[in-house]
Amino acid sequence: MNYSTPQDRIAFLSSLPGAVGDIVQLIEQNAGNEQGAELVQFVVSFLHPDMVCSLSLLQSLPETSKTAVSRFFLYAIDDGLPPQLSAQLYDFLTPHLMGHFRPR
Repeated sequence: MNYSTPQDRIAFLSSLPGAVGDIVQLIEQNAGNEQGAELVQFVVSFLHPDMVCSLSLLQSLPETSKTAVSRFFLYAIDDGLPPQLSAQLYDFLTPHLMGHFRPR
């Protein structure tokens, strides 16, 4: 799916399970700053075997982001990320990961 328009991005975000949607929304809100980059690295480490995240990076996050990280982690461990959702998340987050996403 193409997530190039704000409407497409909003529609995708609203379709996500709560714990996943919360952290992706924080990534969107923090696009281009250090907090957003750390959150992207964390989420993508669940989606691609070549991606890693040092959990010590997350120590400096604000409490709201730490809560979102914890909720995402528990969701991913308890419920699991289905392959289709993982692929969609990876596609959605690739511009953030590559540093090409710019808020509109």
